[in-house]
Amino acid sequence: MWRWVIRDYFVAFRWGKIKDWLKEGDWFWVVYFLMLLPYIFGFLEKDEYMVLYYIMMIPAGYCLISEALHENLLPKMFYLCPMEKEQRKAYVERKFIFAMIVPAILGGIFAVILWIFSHCHPLTAIMYWVNVVILGIMTSSFLGKRKVKIPKAGSYLKETVNAGGAVLTSNLIVTLFSIFGMGMMLCTEVSIEGWGKWVFVSIAVFVQLPLLIKYLSGWNKAVENAVGYAKTRL
Repeated sequence: MWRWVIRDYFVAFRWGKIKDWLKEGDWFWVVYFLMLLPYIFGFLEKDEYMVLYYIMMIPAGYCLISEALHENLLPKMFYLCPMEKEQRKAYVERKFIFAMIVPAILGGIFAVILWIFSHCHPLTAIMYWVNVVILGIMTSSFLGKRKVKIPKAGSYLKETVNAGGAVLTSNLIVTLFSIFGMGMMLCTEVSIEGWGKWVFVSIAVFVQLPLLIKYLSGWNKAVENAVGYAKTRL
């Protein structure tokens, strides 16, 4: 079954969705973190800092682009195949998990590269990897996209926010700025890593982890819905 899951993960990339991605304006965040912020803070003026910053940002960029280009609907054939409910559930769970494993592996590779290239403290490299893992989970979209429907004036807010909702968006923003913050910490002449790394540990423990637990609390419901409904988003 894992062979099908891995194949379907890469087949699910839809390059035709680039138009929607550009139209919806989500490309701004990729440009913002890969070009605008490093330019403003001068990371592009020194080759060493430029390489270091982009080493850190490649996995983050992959997560954002993967979220935008992945087709999040289960194929209709999935519901037409003669599979038992438990088999469907196993497939869906593996699909969710693999979508999180890919960024985690990518983040681990680049964390080792970061540690070797920058000679940073091992805890800094570990916290960088943790942030990529969190970002990978939040962009895997197993609870749906982070789009929030805005109700009309005076209407009741019933079922207008998807399962991810504000929790997903909040953690996504905090995680992206944490990765950028670690980049800024390492791409500076003044060494602040001694106390700086503990700032990111604190943010992870007291902000990101609770939000992640809240987000993952919808796991069982998401799996159940995906197994039973053809239009459920992954």
